[in-house]
Formats: sequence, structure tokens, C-alpha cells
Amino acid sequence: APCLLPFDNFCELWYFTNNSLADAKQSGTCALDNNYLALFQTPDRMPFFIPAIIAKDKTPVIQDENLTWEQFEQAALQMIDAMHNHEWRDNHIEMHLKLWTALKNHPWHHSHSKYSPKALLRYQGQQRCHWHQLVATPKAFSIAELQQELIEQVCEHLMHQDKVNGIQKLNFVRSLFG
Repeated sequence: APCLLPFDNFCELWYFTNNSLADAKQSGTCALDNNYLALFQTPDRMPFFIPAIIAKDKTPVIQDENLTWEQFEQAALQMIDAMHNHEWRDNHIEMHLKLWTALKNHPWHHSHSKYSPKALLRYQGQQRCHWHQLVATPKAFSIAELQQELIEQVCEHLMHQDKVNGIQKLNFVRSLFG
């Protein structure tokens, strides 16, 4: 994953968790030739290229919203280091730092609701992905400040999705006995 950073491509935080980095080191991924590219899609179906050596990795990628907060914190720190190592613009690094600090300090971070903390992680994944798509265009924006209205929309979507899934499960069970 660190080899994706020079290209300013969106990269899931999972690649920067301690477990993922240890797996890559153990498998020798870092030492292999990454001159060949493979075509992939972002979560919103935008095409992008990644080194083929990463594409060969059989470990399933965990989406940002499904990371634990411990994994999120590990990955954020590792990714900031990688951004510095790949000489990202200081203002881009600072935006990410401010985003992740704001998420850690957000009241929903420690909420007892199962939706609120997950909404924060999904929100940051969506915003980072969208930012990467627009960073080189006139429509570029700052991800440094949280947009509470969007976070609430993400949370509402998660709750709705959960209800729909529950209804589908109930309908399936009813069909078995119907």
C-alpha cells in the first residue's frame, strides 16, 4: 500500500494497520517488483491502477468503516508517516491529521450506539475517497473540518440499511415456514 501513496490514489486505511503491514513484510511484498499495474475500482466504482504485486495479495481488504478504532488509530499514524516519506504536500498531510484528530475527538467516537462510531469511520472513508478524486481539479476541497450534517446522513443510512437487512432476514425466515 505505501507504493500507492506517490500517486495520490485513494487507499483503504486497512493497508496501514499493524496486521496488514506485518503480512506484507512477511510475504515479501515490499521487496517484489511493482512495475506492473492492475486495474481496480474505488468504492464508488472509479477505476484506478495499483501495483500488480498488491493485487496478488489474497488477504481481504477491510473497508475503513469496518475497522476497529484501534486499527483506525494504527493506520492513521502509519499513513501519515508514509505521506511524509512520499513527500506529500504539507497542506494535504495537515488536512488528514485534522480530519482524523476531529474524528477521535468527536462525541460519537465513544457513543454507546453501534451506528455512531461506524458512521464516523464510513464518513472519513467516503470523504477521503471523494477528496482523492477531486484533489487535482478545480473542485478540490478541504477534508480538515467535519461536516456534521453529512455524518448524520451517513448514520441515518447505516440505521436504514440495518433495518432493511433485518426485514430481509425476517422475510427469508418467513419464506422457509410459509
